[in-house]
Parts: sequence; structure tokens; C-alpha cells
Amino acid sequence: MNVEPPVLIIQFEGGVASDNVAAVLGELVKGRHVETRTFPLEAGEGLCDLYRKKAQLPGDCTQAVLDLAVALNPRIRDEKALPLGFAVQVPAVELVPYDYTVTLDPSVAADRVRSKELKAFWKGQLQREETAPNGAERLVFRGYRLTVPVPDDEALAELEKRLRRFQSRYVALIPVSREPARVKLYNATTRYWNACITRTPFTTGVLDLGGLVGAAPERCTSACPGADCSEVVVVDTAISRHPDLESSFGGSSQGTPYQPVCRIDFDEREHHGTHLAGIIAADGGDGRIRGVDPGVPLVSLVRDAEGLGDVTVAAEIEARTASSLPVFLFASRWQARTCRRRGDGNPIAMRVCENKPLWIAAAGDEGHEVTTAYPYGPMNLGDERNVVNVAACESCEPGAASPPRILSAGNWSSSDPRMVHVAAPGTDIPGPVTTSEYGRTSGTSQAAGFVAGVAAAMHNCYPSAYTWPHLVKTRLQATSRPFPPVPTGEERPDEGLATGIVDAGVALLDPGTDWVKKRHGDWEPVRIRRWLRSDFSVLHPVTRNLVGAWLRPQDVLRVVRFVPVSPAESDQWTIYSAKPWDDGRNHQGEVFRTGPGILDNTSGNVLELCSGETLKLDDVEDLLVALVCERCPS
Repeated sequence: MNVEPPVLIIQFEGGVASDNVAAVLGELVKGRHVETRTFPLEAGEGLCDLYRKKAQLPGDCTQAVLDLAVALNPRIRDEKALPLGFAVQVPAVELVPYDYTVTLDPSVAADRVRSKELKAFWKGQLQREETAPNGAERLVFRGYRLTVPVPDDEALAELEKRLRRFQSRYVALIPVSREPARVKLYNATTRYWNACITRTPFTTGVLDLGGLVGAAPERCTSACPGADCSEVVVVDTAISRHPDLESSFGGSSQGTPYQPVCRIDFDEREHHGTHLAGIIAADGGDGRIRGVDPGVPLVSLVRDAEGLGDVTVAAEIEARTASSLPVFLFASRWQARTCRRRGDGNPIAMRVCENKPLWIAAAGDEGHEVTTAYPYGPMNLGDERNVVNVAACESCEPGAASPPRILSAGNWSSSDPRMVHVAAPGTDIPGPVTTSEYGRTSGTSQAAGFVAGVAAAMHNCYPSAYTWPHLVKTRLQATSRPFPPVPTGEERPDEGLATGIVDAGVALLDPGTDWVKKRHGDWEPVRIRRWLRSDFSVLHPVTRNLVGAWLRPQDVLRVVRFVPVSPAESDQWTIYSAKPWDDGRNHQGEVFRTGPGILDNTSGNVLELCSGETLKLDDVEDLLVALVCERCPS
């Protein structure tokens, strides 16, 4: 739907709102984008009182408001000595108030400091303070929205340019054009197959997409009480009601007679969101497709190419994060927007920064390095504790014949490991695309769909453990499957990735206990009493030089062994670790990979368990530390 006419939406959040509104209104009147109306001064009414009432200006009567009044009324010589009935020119605008929330974690020092600052400097806009079930501090502030219509897109661009000097952390400019730019969706290819009905799964059995990200244990999402359960909010094109998705929308797909049909052509604007929904939640019967978390509730938030769509999505984020932890999947982008610059003009980004939802994002398919200075979001928000950026990989399903590698078209981040976090399958992924058809496509969009499904299952299996987005983000990385060693001299395929390939089977292990996989064994739940070594050092397999830094045992999240093919080579190890934070355990989503490389002293005791048993690294194939460490029971 096109917007008639184009508009510029101006949002005022934080700072001294009265000053910011007055400054912008002055420029709008000067440029004749806003007309004025005349009101007589009534008994007992001052100039500023009239302006605040008739122009709906927020906050106190500041000098900026008086300056605006004087500028629009040049006959005023002394605003304190105006006669009764004096005709005053006032901007003819409708300033619409709305509430928005800033979510803060009291356990994080930076959030405690920011809480004090916001309460002190935004005091006049603070509506109320709330405490969420997870202990989050929620500060609800009053914002203001002004909509300025313009005749055409050329005038819109000119007005945005004119007001750009007012754009700041507190003033956002949101242009809504008549001919909006097409939203970029991250499908690297759009190759569909012509004879899919003669191929698995459409001949026999069910194609379980969850198997592409690890054999998950028995489904445990039924353990989630209704109010605490995660839904997956797909911020994308509309989701079609394909039979395999019925159970995610409250219906039933089991036992429904259905003949799969192949889709030959592909239109991103029609099929993209449905395909992602199928990866997450398809719940098909025989001869059909099952997703990562079959039947998990889905919500379709349609992000069209018009700015009004982004405003609507932003409001939905605000509402849906008020009392729960939904998983948001986002596989497109917005222009230059970071949490350090609140006023860059994208309302979705403002809510991602302030409300702190769990945001699973496609890293993008531009083939560029992502940093905090990258011109597109949400990729440039990878250092935020609630944002998970996902790369696409191929040959990365368990047991693949070829070594895994990252898709060459995908974005990466080798200079800052906080920016692109995990990888997931992203090559020729099948799934529903309309109400009756299937197809295959590739890209970081599809990879992000896998991660969103795993994240939802994690929370719904253990809702009391995953109470904050950063806990899910930390665990997704710590449980990811590291890329194996490569021959000496070859470039590592995971160089631009923080950790490894998302692994549902490990991610759905109980995060409240430690886990160990002994040589040739399976995962066993254990409880670590203490580490029996003072540090870990990972050495280069050839030079024996230190790889990275010395690692403290209390910061170790996972230790993974790689057994060499040749008996002449040594075992290699990858260690995932986190920096210590306020309490030494609250990792805030940052996970660091060291290795693969050789560990020194694998024969000595490394762990003492609460059972009294001691373990050597020689005994261990894989070790996963609990998300929150607890002492042995007394």
C-alpha cells in the first residue's frame, strides 16, 4: 500500500523534550511546512501557558519555547506585559504522546549507572517504574510523535535534509515515501527444484529439519507453563497459512490429507516469511516437512517497505516484551543505526536498543566485515547483549562428508568477535512458501530461522533458566559445535565467527548442571566442585606458540576435543570462554573462542566433581559448564 501523501515522522524521546520540539517547530514554520493558528490571550494566561496548551508542547516553559513564541510573533516586545486578548500565532500541529520503555538489568553496573542518569535527566518524562518477573527494571517514559505531510518524495528528501541538524539521540527522523525503497531480504539464491515430488521427503517419511542442527533430545517444550512460553515473532513478509504451519496458529496439521506441490518461481515479497516460518515450526505429517521446533507459536509482523510498517512493528515489540521473552527473527536490515546513536531514524532499532528483546538476526549476504561502524543494522548491534547475528554455512550438518565452511557471500567479523556469533545451515533449505507449495532457497535468512527455532526450544524447555536474552545468547554460543582443525597453512573457515555451528542437541541440555562426555561415551550430568589447575594455555600445533591468552578456569564455558585422523598428530582442543563480569558469572552474551590448538598437561587432574571423582583431560571428549555455577550440596 502506498502512502498518500508522503510524510516525515519526527519522534522525540528523552532529553529536554520541550526544547527539542520547539527547535524543530521553529524550523518547520520557517520553511512553511507547518501553518499557524491565532489564539487570543485569556485572563490569567501567560504566553508560555498558551503555547503549551494550544500547541501541546511537553515539559516546562523553557527559554526555547519563549524564543519560538517570540519568533512567530514579532510584535511581542515583552512577553510578560501582553494585554488581554492579544492575538498570538501558534504552530498548527498535533503532537501525539505515546509511552515507551527502557529495560535495564540491575545486575549490570553500566545499567545501574544509566538508570540513575535517566531518572535524573529525563525526570519530567518518566511516567512510572516497574519491575519485571525476571528482575528487570522497566522505566516507562513519555515520547511525542509529530507527522508532517509533504507533497512528493522530492519535498520529503528536502525536508529531511533541512531537519538533519536536529537529529540526535533524542530526535529521530523517519521518512515515509510514496515510492518506498525495497526492503533487502537475505536470500543468497532463489533456486527451486522442478521435480521435488519425486524426492525425499515427498515420497516417504518426514524431512526433519531439526536434524540439520543436531539430534535434539526428546521434545521438552511441554514443560513450559503457558504464560512463560516463547512465541517466535517473524518480522518479515507475511506468513501464509500452509498446512504444515497450522499448529503454530492454533489449528491442527496432523492427519490432514495433502499433496505437496513444488514452487518453480520465487518472489521474496510473498514467500520469504513463510519459508522462515517453516524452518522454525513446520509440523507436517508423512511425506512432509518438520521444523526445528514443530508447532511453536508464531506471530507474523509484516515489515513492509514503508516507514509506517516499521512504526507499527516497533509498537508491537514494546507490547510483546512487557511481560514475556518472545524470540524475534529479523532477516532484513535498516540504515545506519546503533544504540550509541538513538536518533538515526529507525523505530524498530530504537525498541531493540531500549526494550532489549531477544533478537535473532541474519548477518547479511553482502560479503562485508561487520563492525559497530557498519552502515546497516541490526548487524551493527552485534555487541549488544540481546542481539544474535547468524552466518550461513554449508556441509555443516552433523556427519557431513565434507568439512563445514561459511558461505562466501555472507557477512563476517574477524576484527571484533562480538559481532557475528554462530552459524547454521543456509544452503538449499526446503520449506513451505505459500498455502500449498514448497521450495528451496539459501542465505543467512534461512540460517537465522534455524537459530530462532533452537532459541525458542531452549526457553520453552527451561523457562526458569533463560530469563534474560543474554543468557540465551551466551548458551547458544557455548553449545555451538566448533569448526574442526584444518591442515597447516590453510585458511580457517570460521575466522570471522565468534564461536561455531548451532547445535540443538547440546543447546537443549539442562543449563542448570554441568555436563561431561567422556571418551567414547555420551553426555552425563555432573556437578563440578572445583578446578584443579590454575589456567589453560592453548598452543599452536606446529610452532607451540600461545594461541590467544592464558585462560582462567572460572571463565571457561566449554572444552572440546578433536581427535586427529593420523596417529602421528596430537589431539587438538577448542575452548569457549567468557570475560568475568559483575559477579564473575553474568557473561552478558560475550563468548570467545580459543583454538583449536594443543593443550599442555592433559594427563594431570583438571576437575574434582561433587561426587569426589577427579577427571583428567585425557578422560574427556567434551565438557560443558553450567550456565550459572552452583556449589556442591552440603
